[in-house]
Amino acid sequence: MTSVPLLLLGLPLVVFASLALLPGGRPAVWGLAAAAVLAAVVRAASGDAVLPMLAGVGIALAAIAQGLRAMLGPRLPHRMYLALLPALALAALALGSMR
Repeated sequence: MTSVPLLLLGLPLVVFASLALLPGGRPAVWGLAAAAVLAAVVRAASGDAVLPMLAGVGIALAAIAQGLRAMLGPRLPHRMYLALLPALALAALALGSMR
């Protein structure tokens, strides 16, 4: 019973954290692209849309974080970027919980 809410929150957050912590630049782009392709392959192979959709939420959030990192460039120190990640996740959680 408690594993469903854990999966609903945990999978997107784990995917987000793993992709947002990739080094900036090309490694981040390749990692985001590989994750998106893998989610599409899982969707096509299994026919189940729930898990790839949850992973897609994490991929999209990581793409936003990596995009902010690329836009701000050297003006965004690494520690500030690390502090931005939980704030971005909480903002997405707040937007997702609004009705």
